[in-house]
Amino acid sequence: LSKAKKPNNSLDNKGMVIDLAADHEAVVKMLKDGIAIAQKAEDEGTADIFIQRTKIHEKAIWMLRSSI
Repeated sequence: LSKAKKPNNSLDNKGMVIDLAADHEAVVKMLKDGIAIAQKAEDEGTADIFIQRTKIHEKAIWMLRSSI
């Protein structure tokens, strides 16, 4: 059920960073879907957990993209 792709071992350093950022983006998309579902169910506690995780992954994406 994982949305993360298997690593491509033939990538160079820059390609690996791009690939890792894309995996973080996939996680963010899943979290945002989860936020919408939790909020629709009026489960703000779960939504908040997903929101906090989203912030962590978005920061990682920013850091990875800025290093390219």
